[in-house]
Amino acid sequence: MVLMGVLLLMEGMIAALLHWPPPMKPLLRVLSSYYTEHDRRIVQALPDCAQYDGVVAYVLRPGSCQFSNYDFETAVDVNSLGLRDDEASIDRPGVVMLGDSFTMGWGVNQSDSFPSIYERVCQTKTLNAGISSYGTVRSLHLLRRINIEALTTLFIQYSDNDYDENRLYFERGNKLQVMSESDFHDMQSQHVSSLTYYPGKHVAQFIPFLARKSSKRVSRYFMSSGTDTHEVTLLSQESKAAFYFLNAMANVFDFPKRTRIVVFRINGRGEFNGSVQHP
Repeated sequence: MVLMGVLLLMEGMIAALLHWPPPMKPLLRVLSSYYTEHDRRIVQALPDCAQYDGVVAYVLRPGSCQFSNYDFETAVDVNSLGLRDDEASIDRPGVVMLGDSFTMGWGVNQSDSFPSIYERVCQTKTLNAGISSYGTVRSLHLLRRINIEALTTLFIQYSDNDYDENRLYFERGNKLQVMSESDFHDMQSQHVSSLTYYPGKHVAQFIPFLARKSSKRVSRYFMSSGTDTHEVTLLSQESKAAFYFLNAMANVFDFPKRTRIVVFRINGRGEFNGSVQHP
């Protein structure tokens, strides 16, 4: 009975902390990591919000769906191209913004996504073509479906998560390969199933999660050489990332000469310290 009471108390504490995160940074980082791995809804894995596409794996499902997590609740309104924008924006936009969840507007209302803000401020028809987890290759494949007759400026948002997609495209002879339709539906089913709550769910997942994290931390400590090889490796990775990105730009889409291309980089794990850092 005592053990049962302790487990129930732990379950309640974890659930409460997920809903009302504490200000202590170490605990907040642990909870954030657990939430990301085990308890976060992913828009492309929700059947109401995304559908299979044989070329780019998936697009958003035309219509409207509710997308929420602990920290937000938003409506995702999707046009006939499977993009989070209105139907009018498909008709000869002057600006197109490609990217992943940052461009799409993960966790913010449609009107608060930066493509929507740009459109209001600059008074230029702007199409939000960002879709969660897309890399450069799929984004450019998606651009093939858009009427670019009036396009003057193309924004491409890059994230470090794009690296593997761009690398695989190059290693496969500049061919994009995506999951099968059955694999996509299996992924969605598994995700929906993982979100189902049952008594003791957080305790059952959180303890093994902490054990894995602790093991990785110990391994990193003993494998650390104390040299500056990490800096060299980082520079090497940056060079590779740039190469794979430029390879995708050169081979996926034939850009009109008149188009101005603006590339910018956003990553989601950094903490803003008041200064501006240029990639």
